[in-house]
Parts: sequence; C-alpha cells; structure tokens
Amino acid sequence: MKRRNFLKYTSAAAGPLMLNGIALRTVASPLMMSALNCEDSQDRVLVLINLLGGNDGLNTVVPLDQLDTYNALRENIALTDTAILNLDTDHSVGLHPSLAPLKSMYEDGKMHLIQGTGYENTNGSHFKSTDLWLTGGDSTPDKFNLTSGWVGRYLEYEYPALIGSPTTQNPDPLGIQLSDKKQSMIFKTTSEYTSAVNLTGVNPSGYQGLVEGVGGSPLTNIPVGEYGEEISYIQLVESNTNLYAERVTEVYDAGTNSETYPDTGLSGQLKTIARLLSGGSQTKVFLVDLASFDTHDIQNELGATHTGWHADKLTELAEGVKAFHDDLQALGIADRVMTATFSEFGRRAIENGNYGTDHGTIAPMFVFGNGVQAGVSGTNDNLSDLEYGTQLKNQLYDYRQVYSTILQDWLGSGDGALTATFSEVWGKIPNVVNSANIVSPVCYGQAALPVSLSYFNARALGNKIVNLEWETAAEYNHSHFEIERSRDGVTYETLLRVEGFGVDSDSVNTYFEKDEKPFEGDSFYRLKSIDVSGEFTYSEIRKVRIEYKHLKNVKVYPNPAVFDANVVITSDKNFSANISIVSSAGMIHRTYSRNVKQGFNKFNFDVERLSSGNYFVMLESKDGAVKETLPLTIQR
Repeated sequence: MKRRNFLKYTSAAAGPLMLNGIALRTVASPLMMSALNCEDSQDRVLVLINLLGGNDGLNTVVPLDQLDTYNALRENIALTDTAILNLDTDHSVGLHPSLAPLKSMYEDGKMHLIQGTGYENTNGSHFKSTDLWLTGGDSTPDKFNLTSGWVGRYLEYEYPALIGSPTTQNPDPLGIQLSDKKQSMIFKTTSEYTSAVNLTGVNPSGYQGLVEGVGGSPLTNIPVGEYGEEISYIQLVESNTNLYAERVTEVYDAGTNSETYPDTGLSGQLKTIARLLSGGSQTKVFLVDLASFDTHDIQNELGATHTGWHADKLTELAEGVKAFHDDLQALGIADRVMTATFSEFGRRAIENGNYGTDHGTIAPMFVFGNGVQAGVSGTNDNLSDLEYGTQLKNQLYDYRQVYSTILQDWLGSGDGALTATFSEVWGKIPNVVNSANIVSPVCYGQAALPVSLSYFNARALGNKIVNLEWETAAEYNHSHFEIERSRDGVTYETLLRVEGFGVDSDSVNTYFEKDEKPFEGDSFYRLKSIDVSGEFTYSEIRKVRIEYKHLKNVKVYPNPAVFDANVVITSDKNFSANISIVSSAGMIHRTYSRNVKQGFNKFNFDVERLSSGNYFVMLESKDGAVKETLPLTIQR
C-alpha cells in the first residue's frame, strides 16, 4: 500500500486537536526564514479568514455613486443612505454600518479594500467554488480538479526540506488550521506529507499527554521490506506529531493576550493565534473561518436593513479583526502579521423574493495589518450593466493576484514560488503592501538554497531532445543536483543525478545535460539542489513542449453540432484514450474510453441531451502523453 493511501485510510480515526476550546490542526512542518540580509521578513505571518457561504459584497461595500440603482435593485434589503459608512469619497465606496471597527482601521492606515475579485466563469456550487479558492483553481478544464492546495504548494516549494520534519531550529508547524473538523484542502501538498494532527477533547495542558499515548511504544523489530518501510514511516509521522504537540503546548503556555475579545467563534480563533504568536510560534500561515453567509432569505430585519443576519455576521468579522489587531499591537507583534478575507463567491446584485440574495460572482476582499497600504484597489461595478440583469460581471482582479501580491511583497516569494503555487505568475496589485514593508527582490528565494543558482534553462532541440543547462555562482556544503521531470507540473520523477563541482566552491560552474527521451507534449523540469546534510531546494520550473510525433490530425465535426458530433483522429500508433465533453464552466458531462488505432479513427457521440452553448472536447491518452482540447458549439 502506498504511504499516502495508508494515511488516507487511517487519518480519520483521530479527531481535531482542541486548543482553548477550538478545533485545531497542524499542517506540514516548521519554518523560520533565514534569508541573508533579509531579516525583516523572517518571521512574517499570514492569517486567512474564510467567510463561508458566499458573502454579499454589495451590502458589504456599497457603491455611493449609484445609490438610486442600488436601491431599485434591492427594494427590501438595500441599506438606507444615512446608515452607510462613507469609507472613501474618492472611490465612492461605503461600508455596511456593522463594519465601523474596520472603518477605524482604514482611517488608521491598517486596511486595504480590493474590489471585484473572483475568477472567470464563477462556479455556483458552495462546495466546488470553495474547493477552487482553496486549491488555487478556476473553471477551466486544467484547473478545475486540482488535488493539492495553493498554500500547501507554496510551503512545499519554499521549505521542501522541512515538510513533515520538525527540527530543533524549526520546531513549529508551517500551517495551522483552526475550528474545522475537516482538514482544509488549502494546506494539502503534492507530497505524501499531507496529513494533519487530528486529536480532540484536550486542553493546552493535556494536549501533549494525549498525543504521546496515541501509538504506544515504538517497535524495535521492524521487518525488512515494504511492510517494514510503512511501519517506519508511520512511526516517523507519530514521532513528528509528538514534537508538534510539545511545541504547540509550549508556545501556547508561554503566550498571553492583552486585549478583551468578543465572545464569538471567530474572536476565539483569532485570540488563540495571537497567544501562540506571543508565545514564540513561527508558524507561517493560519486559517480560520466564519460561517454562515449563505443569505438566501431574511437577510436583514424588514424596515431596519442595517440589522439582522448579515449585519450580525459582519459585526462578528469586524469586531474580531479589530480586537485581534489591537491585541497584536499591545503585544508588540503587529508588524509580523497580515490578515486577508475571502469567500467562495459574492451574491447577485438583485434581491430575490425571500428578502435575501442568491449565489453570485465577484466580491470584495479585505487585507489588514501594519504592513498594508491603506486604500482601495479597483472601482465599483456598473449596476446598470448586469449579466442577465442580475449578476455583477466586471471582474477587476483574479483572486490569485491578491494572494500572489501577498506572497511576494509581504512574504518574499520569488517568481519560482509563485509558479509552483499557481502554475503561472499572476500580475501583482500595486499599493496593497506599503512600500516600507515590501520585501526586496534580492531576498526572494534565498531561504534554503545550498547553491547560488544563476539560472536554470530547459529547451527543446529539433523536437527530439531537451537540453538542460544551469549555472552556479557558488556552492557551499553542496552534494549534488537532481533533475526532475513531470507531465503535469504537479507529480515529478527524478530524471538525472549530477554531482556538484565540490562541497565548497566560489567559482562560476556551468552544467550541461540532456533528456534524450522526452515526453511528447508538455513537460516540466526543475532542478533540485541537495546539500551534504540532505536538505534541498528547487529551482524555478521550466516548461518544454515536444510536438506529438504520432498524432497527425484531430478534428471535431459538425461544429456547430445539433444532435451528434464526430471526433476524427489520425495517428501513427495505437493508444488508449479518454474523450470527454466539458462545459465552458469546466463541468465534465460525459467521458468515453476509446482505443485509438494506427491510421484513421472516427468516433461518434450523441449530444442531443446537452443544452445549447459552448463546450470543449478533451482528448487525453491514458499514459498522459496526448492532451488535446478542441472547442465545440451545440446549437439548435
């Protein structure tokens, strides 16, 4: 049995850790940045607040320049003009009156508002859209079913030698999730070290004792073979869990709080984070949540639209964040922490018949902390130009731009880390992090490199081989390189091992290697630098395409189709493939397994039951070598 499968089947036996009465999970492993001359960003932290259920962005941030249209669209739930808080006259934006504490943070220079965030073709399912936000995906076919989380990939790239292995110097978990019994997808890595500590029913002082009793005494007579390897691995996981338990208990007991928090679920989570940080925790990313914003009916009190369900949720958010920031400030650690909110989607611009709002598209995000530049990014959407007369449609920023801005400007991640996290480098949003706190590019990616890598390139030559070249300016305590290759940019295999020029070298060294049997189609290459202690880090990822040698022709006809469609394939060899019909929103309607034979192939598919619209036909060989996507229109 694979290790990751063993953990998948066994991890459900335990419950979530309880700390200060809050369910908590520790994720991955510890972290302390040590970038040369970049000490200002060593201990920075990101706190993510998930507004579960789809927050109504239009009653959260009100367009003051379109109040007449706003009131007409929301006859029963629009906030009265006198209740709206004028946040920023220049941008014509107001806040729900329940957000008064956030308005004071804005006026103190501690809040940034980002308008119109989301992703194209928003998925209307709570579960799927949340999954997309957590995995860093969207509605396109190649990013619709990602199996790891964006935070997990980020941490895995930046601190590969620390995943799953707490050390004396780095004893803290990389991530901590609070107040959710289910492990969040956001922390899942691409490696086998993906499980979180999952214990329940303990307080801080009893945490360590309960963890130590989970598995009993370690086995000393471990058998040789695969079974023995699995036993050794599970014992390692348990040992690391014990270390995490001891560390979390230690920092919690050493920490304190200096402010009084409201008696709410969100405040309890944030209060715990402040205490952990004050006790010395170096955890990098925290995730908390606030439910439920699914306001389909009776969103507010009739006749008093500034009160009710939605108002109560926003009050819990605003008061919790303000108390958290004030606590961090009093503890002297506010300069370390940046907090950001997100929700799986916004809600429709027009109210429904139940005095509520239905699932929508874009919505605002808030970023808080001493390190932000107070201001507003983006403008109000045009309420007179709605999609289908109901939905906001003018997305200004992809949510991955927000996260990329924070990862690079606040946490100091280079383009390689952003590519590993989101498969591409998204354009950053200016003026979110204030200039005094933006991490200098000289600090990007210097935390763990055993070598000073000048460049790493991968290029196709004659559509037959891939040349691999890299240069180092210095190598210290260095052992060797490994070139890793992947079909999908997620799962990698070792292609070559290359010895370094020496344990210590301060001269310029250039390396040349070849992949003489590259994959057909897209391939991804990365360079793994490994030092003498076994710690390692990765270069930026390089993508290379080798055109298919055996696939001569792929067509779909008729296009537009009415009742059926044909997929025509001409190939130089036999292969097995899946042919899928996928909606423009990324939903797979049908998948057919077919054997493609050498020569001409024609496959007919019934599309009569599919609605008119735009679709994709996806052809993928079962070995992953062939990947083709063709547009298909169904028209009646």
